[in-house]
Amino acid sequence: MRKIILVFILIFVQIGTIQAQNRVDEFISLGLPEDKLLDTLINVSFSLIRNNPQEALELSLEANRLAIKIKDDNLEVKTYYYIANSYFYLEDFEKSINTFYKGIDIAKKKNQEFFLGILYNKLGWTFYTLNNYKTAYKYFVEGLKYADSTILPHIYHDIAANYQVQGSYDSCIYYYMKAYDITSKSNDISLQLSILNNLGTLYISTNDFEKGKNYIKKSVEVYEESNNIQGYIASLNNLGVAYKKLGNIDSAVYCYNQSLILSNKKNITSGINNALVNLGNLEIELGKFNEAELKLKKALLLSEKLDDSYIITECLIGFSELNVGRNKKESAIKYLLQALKIAKDKNHSEQELFVLEKLAFLYDEINNYDKSSMYYKEYFMIKDSLFSIEKAEYVENLKIGYEVEQKDQEIQILEKEKQVYEFQQKILFLGAIIAILLVSLLIYIFSLRNRNSKQKIKIFEEEKKARVLELEKKELKFEKEKLKNENLTIEISSKQRELTTKALNLVQNNEFNIIIAEKLNSLTTEFRDEKLNKTIKSIINQIIIKNKNSIWEEFEIHFQLVHKDFYSKLLKTHPDLTPNEIKLCAFLKLNLSSKEISTITQQTYNSIRIARSRLRKKIGIIDDKNMIGYLIGI
Repeated sequence: MRKIILVFILIFVQIGTIQAQNRVDEFISLGLPEDKLLDTLINVSFSLIRNNPQEALELSLEANRLAIKIKDDNLEVKTYYYIANSYFYLEDFEKSINTFYKGIDIAKKKNQEFFLGILYNKLGWTFYTLNNYKTAYKYFVEGLKYADSTILPHIYHDIAANYQVQGSYDSCIYYYMKAYDITSKSNDISLQLSILNNLGTLYISTNDFEKGKNYIKKSVEVYEESNNIQGYIASLNNLGVAYKKLGNIDSAVYCYNQSLILSNKKNITSGINNALVNLGNLEIELGKFNEAELKLKKALLLSEKLDDSYIITECLIGFSELNVGRNKKESAIKYLLQALKIAKDKNHSEQELFVLEKLAFLYDEINNYDKSSMYYKEYFMIKDSLFSIEKAEYVENLKIGYEVEQKDQEIQILEKEKQVYEFQQKILFLGAIIAILLVSLLIYIFSLRNRNSKQKIKIFEEEKKARVLELEKKELKFEKEKLKNENLTIEISSKQRELTTKALNLVQNNEFNIIIAEKLNSLTTEFRDEKLNKTIKSIINQIIIKNKNSIWEEFEIHFQLVHKDFYSKLLKTHPDLTPNEIKLCAFLKLNLSSKEISTITQQTYNSIRIARSRLRKKIGIIDDKNMIGYLIGI
């Protein structure tokens, strides 16, 4: 059966190649001049490149042969760009990359900077498609050196997308905003919409829901005006997410339903999947488990047909939440384990972190502490790794940003100097002509101006040397500051991890002491000796009292070593906090769970939950995640 399918595929490809060659022969038979034929081949290739890449490839190859024949360097490089793009859409990425390299080599030899910017950018996007983000970033930055105002916002956009998929949101937002600043002054509506929508989803990911909603709402309006249905549907889904995060459930449901209706009407499967998953998750939160299950099953079936790993993982997470709501924790864990495998295989880091944390929590709920601990450790390891990568990339981004800005300034200065010099040369040339006509008087004027010009050039050279020296000093200072900041970041990160580890060790020690106390307490029922039982109970009380006091004292010593000014800053903003509330703030700054805080303080889980709720109201923050983020920022 497989052999038959392979034969059919080969026949189909061969037919496509024959059709493409026929199209080439048709154009040649028209008898057009070579330059006209070349333009025609390139234009038709461009129009076919997405829908019929095989035919576009044949036309581009013929155009390339013709460009080489008539020795048109510009069009030769252009044809390499179209050939590489055709291979890209045919998913022959190796040939695509090699063709881009060939085009870049020729463009460098011919000093074709405009084409270099385009070629490097598309080469970077090819590596991005292959999930090779480091190499992609290298070529995007290389493209910046040659980019003009038309290609520059596209490169900024692609750099932002490269950061976004890695979870480096600060750098991502920085480059999206740079791209938007340029496109807002142009007519590139498509790129503006992409940036608006991506910025909206990014701000939602960083819990700035209001700002995220505003960006997405703007993109929805523009998509609707431009009659871009697919973009409009995707933006409606994103707007629903923003409304849900803001607690506006009615608006969220309206957006999801509108997206679902339009997606079904236009048969846009991706829109149907997103709307079904979003509606299913919302209905789980509202306790409508049967309705949610139907929607998630339909979304899973559609996404499996499309092999959409991201939506499949979202569906599995949704089924897990559904089973938690029905108090079927074992079934919930099974769905999460399936989701974890897909997230790891497909490198979906955000989903992987979410699933690991959920697994640790559920195993803890069913008293399987070994697996809970295992998943928590994996969660913190990945989270810490991503944090370190993001910081390193942020430092690299600062360096690149500084270098790009410096180069821009240097180019502007040299451009102005060139204009001044050219203007001076024109004046000198005009003076020479007048000197021939006006003999002695104008000869004197010319010589005077010539002396002034030489003096200006001398002053200019001295100023230039001074500027170069000043620039070198600034670069040296910047390198020193960068090294200092890197060392400081590493030191803070190390102390933060040490403190968190210490807190978790205290939790384990406390749990161990509680187990000892419980076992000692169980012995009192086995012995009838009243004196012995009193002695045991006395030991239990001493363990509990000593444990309660020493844990907090030991924790507070380590905490104040890492966060010296936390208490003073906290009390300055919130002077009415009680000692217990201040303790709770310290635990929350370390992002400890209610269960871990309960174990350290020897209070019930419910007491800690109530205390957290009161603390949020006192500080004036509605969402628990926002409160943790607020305390971490102090």
